[in-house]
Amino acid sequence: PADIYGIVSEHAKNQMRKDAEEGNEFAPTWLAFDIDRKATKRSCMCLSYGLTAYSNRAYINEWYEEQIHDKGRKAPFDEDERYRATNYLSKVVWQSMEEILYKPKRCMTWFQECARLVADSGKPLFWKSASGFPVHQEYHNLHQQQVNTWISGTATCVKFNEESDQISNRRMINGVSPNVVHSVDSAALHLTTCRANDLGIWDFSMIHDSYSTHATKTTLLNETLREVFVELFSVDILSDWLHQQMEAHPHINFPAPPSYGDADINAIKHSKYFFS
Repeated sequence: PADIYGIVSEHAKNQMRKDAEEGNEFAPTWLAFDIDRKATKRSCMCLSYGLTAYSNRAYINEWYEEQIHDKGRKAPFDEDERYRATNYLSKVVWQSMEEILYKPKRCMTWFQECARLVADSGKPLFWKSASGFPVHQEYHNLHQQQVNTWISGTATCVKFNEESDQISNRRMINGVSPNVVHSVDSAALHLTTCRANDLGIWDFSMIHDSYSTHATKTTLLNETLREVFVELFSVDILSDWLHQQMEAHPHINFPAPPSYGDADINAIKHSKYFFS
C-alpha cells in the first residue's frame, strides 16, 4: 500500500493532469519529470509542525535541486522559468496536503488556539506524556542587546538576545504543536524500550523514530513496537491533553478538540512499512 507521501504526490499529479488539460504551461513538464513521494515527504512531515507556504516552497526547491545536481537528471526548466515552475508545483502540493491531511492541520490549529489562550493569561504550558514524562513549555520574548567595546585597539560590537519576563505569544503558539508531537514520539520510544526490556532486549540504536537492535531480536522488537503504538493511540490523546490544561488553567474556556477520523490503529499490526 502507498504511504501518505505517495498519496499526496499522486493527488498532486491528478490535479496537474487537470491543469494540463486546461492549458497550464508547467503541468505537462512536471508530469513528464514525475513527482515522486520524496517531493512531498518533507512538507508532509512538517505540516503539523507549523509548515508555511514559504517553507513548503523551499522544500520543493530543495527536492528539485537534489534531482538535478545530486541525481544528475536533466533540468526540465531553464533558470528564467524555474521560479515560476517550482512556485506552481509548491501550490499544487500545498493544496493536495490541505485536502488529504486536513485532520492533522485541524489538530495543529487546535493546539495553537489552546496555546494562545494560555499565553494570553501570561502562563506557561505543562503536560505529562503517556509515559509520565513532564513537559514544560515556556517561551519568553527576546530583546536584542548590544555591547560596544574595544578589544586590542579594535572597535568591536557584540549582539546577543536576552529573554524578558514576558511570555511570548508567537513562540508559544508556534512551539506547541511540534512539542506535543515530539512528546508523543518520545513516549512511544520510552514505552517500547521498557516493554522490550521485559522481553529480554537490552541493546538498542535509536534515532528519533528509528528503532533498531541486534538482528536476532529484530522480529521481537518489530512486534513490541506495534503493540505499544496500538496501546498508545487507542487512548484519546487529545482529550487527555485538554483535561490536563483545564486542570492547570481552570479559568480558561478551551475549545473542544477536533474529531477523529475512521482509521483503525490496529491496522498497523499488518502494515508492511510501519517498522523498518
